[in-house]
Amino acid sequence: MKHQFKFPTLSCLLGLGAACTSPLLANWTLIENFEDGTFPEGTVVTNRDEILFDGEHRITEDPLDPDNLVDRIVADVSSGIRNSGNFLDFSFPLETPIQDGETVTFYHRVMAEGPVDANDADGPFGFFDASYGFVDVPYDGSWAYGDFEAQLSYSILTDLWWTIRNADETGQYAPWSPIWQNVNPLTDLNVWYEMWVVIDHATDTSDVYIKGGQFTEQTLAVENAKFRNGGSTDAFEYFVMKSHNGNEDTEAGYRGIDPWYLDDLYIDYTGENLTSPLEASTADWNGFAVDSNGWADTGSWLGWVNATDDPYIWINDLGSYAFETDGSGWIYVFK
Repeated sequence: MKHQFKFPTLSCLLGLGAACTSPLLANWTLIENFEDGTFPEGTVVTNRDEILFDGEHRITEDPLDPDNLVDRIVADVSSGIRNSGNFLDFSFPLETPIQDGETVTFYHRVMAEGPVDANDADGPFGFFDASYGFVDVPYDGSWAYGDFEAQLSYSILTDLWWTIRNADETGQYAPWSPIWQNVNPLTDLNVWYEMWVVIDHATDTSDVYIKGGQFTEQTLAVENAKFRNGGSTDAFEYFVMKSHNGNEDTEAGYRGIDPWYLDDLYIDYTGENLTSPLEASTADWNGFAVDSNGWADTGSWLGWVNATDDPYIWINDLGSYAFETDGSGWIYVFK
């Protein structure tokens, strides 16, 4: 994985500058895009009961773009044992926690695949059910739903829907506020949706924006959704996802058997940011395309590099800057 931080200027790194400001083209910090085939450092994936079901997070090709790698999520890939009432937990620590009093924007993309056969016994819509977001408690070997603060849910049971927890006036219980619901999700499968979650850790509320499919323009879906537990003064140190494989011998009991996809996790720690970190960039470095965060994938030559401070290049695999000379070689500057 590439480290979850924005790059300081070289003068800041060496202690030569009076001000240390980010020179990035945008304020987005890449958390993970899975392009190097690995999960973030510190990722833990656990099944509550591995005997009863077999869930997985697996990095694979994007079904719509074979040149893009994504996280494919299935809560239960077993062929015959379902309704076990268990969870597939996936989590990793943020290198930069979200502090009390801060406003940040969390960007990500999601897509539902649905069943191969729309008329099969599992129903016409496919089944998955996952909650994800940020927690303010340390990891103790498992995660509970009550650990969430900013919590979203993405699910196909009988409808395709997104929701966000929105605590009631007492802060004792957090019902769901709909981001979007579609009673005919077959028309919205295999479509990438962009999500912006503006998390205000001062007011302990979130705004959610969505774009994709029928949302041809970025749309404000939910405003001022209260954190699940009503409020928090602790830092959010982990991203957590809980996928449910079902607990009833009903339609809802099959909720974990079909796949969905997650990709392109970014955070802007400076505040609200409704731009897309994936906007096409015409920049290049030595013939390699450079994204909006300055990253370029040079393959077997240097791996991932950041060209923001060109001619000083950050080489991710080395964990250092290097200066490209006039062609005779490199000068390395280690942290």
